[in-house]
Amino acid sequence: MASKKVAHTAPDQYLGYGLQATHLTARLFDAEPGSFWALEVFDDVAEQASGNVKLVQTKSARGNNPVANRALAMWKTFGIWASQLGDGGLDLSKTCFELYVSRNVSGDIVDAFSSASTSVEAASALLTAKTILFGSGVEPLPASLAPHVKTFFDTPHQKLEELVRNFTLVCATDSPHKDLEKIIEPHPVSASKRGVVLDHMCGWVKRRVEELMETNQPAIVARDDFHTVYTAFCRLVDRSQILPSIKYNLTRDEIENTSKQAKPFIKQMLLIDLAEDQILAGTADYLLASASRAAWSASGDVDEESFTELEKALQRAWTNQSAMSKLEFADRKANDLGRLIYFKCMSHRLPLQAMEAPEYFVPGCYQQMADNLTLGWHPSYTTMLAG
Repeated sequence: MASKKVAHTAPDQYLGYGLQATHLTARLFDAEPGSFWALEVFDDVAEQASGNVKLVQTKSARGNNPVANRALAMWKTFGIWASQLGDGGLDLSKTCFELYVSRNVSGDIVDAFSSASTSVEAASALLTAKTILFGSGVEPLPASLAPHVKTFFDTPHQKLEELVRNFTLVCATDSPHKDLEKIIEPHPVSASKRGVVLDHMCGWVKRRVEELMETNQPAIVARDDFHTVYTAFCRLVDRSQILPSIKYNLTRDEIENTSKQAKPFIKQMLLIDLAEDQILAGTADYLLASASRAAWSASGDVDEESFTELEKALQRAWTNQSAMSKLEFADRKANDLGRLIYFKCMSHRLPLQAMEAPEYFVPGCYQQMADNLTLGWHPSYTTMLAG
């Protein structure tokens, strides 16, 4: 694809509009039950909950600082909010104002406004803003900026104080999408599934908003509807019937080197005179199962307690197979009997946390248990491997 920039492309505008839906998704994850969030209804993004309203203006900051002291984007926002106060369209006692920026930025005026929580602090912040904008020796405001600043400061002072007291600057700590990952990090979603879940929920919000707009309906999304979809999708993808295969580059050299070590599980296979290729296969199962267990545990795909439950089930199966084999083939030599028990166990399959595991996993778990000497193949393995 050609990389030459086309004249009509506008990545900043696209990021600006796209940010609205991304931020709406983020707020829906944390929204209180029964609340509603809207896009391009009351503001870029807005919340209505328990009779209160939160108006959020979103600003993409790919390169510029949209909250600099003379930033046009910021004063357009403050001008819009101030005009809504002037015409009585907002109840200040039930309204909060928020400016969300897609990266960590700051400015003297916006920081003063955001930190003010009392009438005295708000009055001081407004005075600071006037000094920075109109103080002695300060250059006149650009023609594009002046009308918005005038709209703001022409609003009755008491109302401006309340606006400033109810205003907060919020910046992405990393990036909007990475912050989404942090939001659901404490949720009961496996680490390996978070990307899939976030992609689905961002897509669901975007589609829901666009469907409403296409039919001339206000783009209002209920938090409860969002969480119903979120919960259902998590159940679908995070309770898969098949455990994911791990990326582990197991080489023949690694298998052969491990098979030559004096590990108990290797000795156990030697006791029953397994062929070399069978020992190598058992060693590969052991290595893959060990790596899988570590990976699934770290990613949250499998709870540690589930491994313990599986081992208990394998122990019971081994006990039963050993007892039945000894009754049915009592006249067999010990080595033959051991191989019979071994191959029956190697062909055994059990689910892990109600999920199908790769075919190497259960045999590999048996090898791990043989390595711990909690079970064995030769009828006299405990005596023969003692010391």
